[in-house]
Amino acid sequence: MKIWIHMALLAVSAVVCYHMRPIPPESTVQRKAQKLVDQVYGPGHAKVTVTLRHAHGERSVNATLLGRRAFVVASQRKNECHAKSGYKDEVVSEKLELPREITVRKEQDWVERTCVAVVLDRPAHPDLTGLLEAGLALDTEHGDRVQVMQRQPEL
Repeated sequence: MKIWIHMALLAVSAVVCYHMRPIPPESTVQRKAQKLVDQVYGPGHAKVTVTLRHAHGERSVNATLLGRRAFVVASQRKNECHAKSGYKDEVVSEKLELPREITVRKEQDWVERTCVAVVLDRPAHPDLTGLLEAGLALDTEHGDRVQVMQRQPEL
């Protein structure tokens, strides 16, 4: 009897662990990319694969938020006048600063690069790469890539 109770507890804990496991981010991004491509070509005409390169370690991410209203830090007045011509001028120079809020966030795990591969059964639309870059918030300057190719017809 004790063995059956032990086996039942193991089965329940296995089911709970399976359902509590985190969903890999690749699947979420891949579903989103597949949905974008399907809206252009229709379901079943393209296969999308997304690969995320993760980085581990510790890094600090600084974000600076600037305020809306500036305040005067320094002010200088300069008066110019010329007695013969009656010229008079006053120049006021002010140094302004915006209030800043700097946030430092520590990260242990982050996505370093995202690669998206699309295989189509028809010619690619010229804007497909741009659509995926915008729809998935990819940054090509930081190494994110989109590769689109047409599948060769079977003979």
